[in-house]
Order: sequence, then structure tokens, then C-alpha cells
Amino acid sequence: MGKDKGLEKFLKEAEVLFDGNTYKLNIEEKNQIQEALEMAFWDAKERNKRKKK
Repeated sequence: MGKDKGLEKFLKEAEVLFDGNTYKLNIEEKNQIQEALEMAFWDAKERNKRKKK
């Protein structure tokens, strides 16, 4: 799976707001989020491909 520069920039600058508190993401958390978003993207792309048939 390729890297997306926009996603990398977002994750580099990302802070998470949860329950009224702001948290900075560490590298492991950023990698987990990136992997989850990439999997969701490829899954959605595959489902969209099936709908067109």
C-alpha cells in the first residue's frame, strides 16, 4: 500500500481530542491509525468496484 502525503502530514501534526482533553499521538499510534485508514480505504474501494458490476 502506498503512502499518502496528505495523510502523513495530517498524522505528523495530529492531536486527538477525546473527552474534552487533547492528546499528541506517538509514532506507534500514528502508524496504527495510518494502517487502519489504509485498510478502510482499500475495503471501500473494493466494495465500490463490486457495485459497478
